[in-house]
Amino acid sequence: MRPLRTIAVLLLTLMCAACSETPEQGIKVNNGWIRLPVAEGKMTAGYITISNFSEAPVSITRVSSAAFERIEIHTMSMQDGMMRMRPVDSLTLAAGERIELSPNGLHLMLHGANPDVTEGQLVPLTLFDGEQPLAELRVPVAAENPHVQ
Repeated sequence: MRPLRTIAVLLLTLMCAACSETPEQGIKVNNGWIRLPVAEGKMTAGYITISNFSEAPVSITRVSSAAFERIEIHTMSMQDGMMRMRPVDSLTLAAGERIELSPNGLHLMLHGANPDVTEGQLVPLTLFDGEQPLAELRVPVAAENPHVQ
């Protein structure tokens, strides 16, 4: 019985070592949420954190969802004493870089919400580099950031 136990412990140790040495690849998206639209069919904002675990830069050229007519990546900046929003063509993350899309900074501008976009709903989002999907996720619709405690 002892040799069988030794072999089992050895196998588990090897499996755990293999898991810990395997780096994540590609991008990871988390902490996502979409602000509840103030009026049906109007625009709103979305927020996500994107991490690039690959060894090369990754570009996000567009974001899509069946729940919205159009999604743009926007930046905010102060110009002439006023906060201004501008669309950006793409986001490029260097290898190992993490970008947070948040209120008052980079964010997703979601236009033409479907009437069924309601608080608590999980909305599917797909991030693309050109026509290549990079990540698919589902983010909650909420009046306030559900990730802040």
